[in-house]
Amino acid sequence: MNSKDQQTLRDKMILHPNSSVSSYVTASIGCACIQGSVTTPEIIYHQADNALYRAKEQGRNRYCV
Repeated sequence: MNSKDQQTLRDKMILHPNSSVSSYVTASIGCACIQGSVTTPEIIYHQADNALYRAKEQGRNRYCV
């Protein structure tokens, strides 16, 4: 996902009526890259999860690697 994908999602204006944060669906995404000593799915998952929380800390509709 990149900024173009996020803009596409934002442009669709999908209603999110039960959210206390936003009236519309947005996406915060964490990504991880396989490199060097990263050898297990658990490590990759942990890195992506950490990136997701960094994205969420920056606000809605963000992504981090």
